[in-house]
Amino acid sequence: MTPSSPDSALEEVVLDEGELRLRSPRIEEAPLYARWWADPEVQFGFCSEARTAEEIAAAFPELEAEARDIGHWIDFVLEVNGKPAGYLWFSHWDLDARRIELNLLLAPRFRGRGLARRAIRLLLRWAFPRMDLERVDLVPRDDHLPAINCYRGAGARMGGIRDEVVTWQGESVCFREMYFLREDFVVPGSGGA
Repeated sequence: MTPSSPDSALEEVVLDEGELRLRSPRIEEAPLYARWWADPEVQFGFCSEARTAEEIAAAFPELEAEARDIGHWIDFVLEVNGKPAGYLWFSHWDLDARRIELNLLLAPRFRGRGLARRAIRLLLRWAFPRMDLERVDLVPRDDHLPAINCYRGAGARMGGIRDEVVTWQGESVCFREMYFLREDFVVPGSGGA
């Protein structure tokens, strides 16, 4: 995909499937996103301390500028029946390899219903052809079984343990490589899934 010029309009991408909707984030929702990041399960899964609403709001102009350069957002809020329930975002985009990482967090009260699996599949049906991707990686902690089970349930392929190790709260943490390939979503000759 060729990035848009700085003067290009930012395409509003909205993806719907039943009660699920993926749409661009809103700066005024920063306090909500901060509550999600304050959840111990999210901090455990991402080996990350909580983020404040101020930190999230301060990063918003950079996220929007990146989206404007690309021509569309690569950050999405997951809504369920019109209520924000989680956040999905792409990172580490390698244009030459046509590869990107997908990250996801879900608010506690929406977990365990299969919503994350459905949101992943909804987003990737759009992303593979729209962003001309060959591979989408998911990189959960190797000991974060809810995330691994969710990604497997969405159809992710299992890879090995990454060489990367981080120390978080005094322990060494390894990450599992999981991934989707273009062929998992795009039917040859159809241009889409």
